[in-house]
Amino acid sequence: MNQNLRLPADRLYLSSQIKVAFVGNDFKDQVLEDLSLNFDISCSDSIEMLENTLLNSSFLDLPDVLLLEIDNDGLCFSFIERIKKQPSLRGLT
Repeated sequence: MNQNLRLPADRLYLSSQIKVAFVGNDFKDQVLEDLSLNFDISCSDSIEMLENTLLNSSFLDLPDVLLLEIDNDGLCFSFIERIKKQPSLRGLT
């Protein structure tokens, strides 16, 4: 694990409450290894899976950060556009 990514102990409590939603497969293991000690990470295998989760979540369950792998088909960009159009999800971008 990259030790430079670890937060000081006094900031660990606050960062562990930050929810990160990650979509992708290529860097999934690396993201989990590097960030899971300091953040609450949830992973989705596809954009459709994440979008469904977001649309069915309460405001309290929404992630604070979206972390998307860029796909070859550009689906991540159309996903961001759809989020911007959703009043309940607009704040995620």
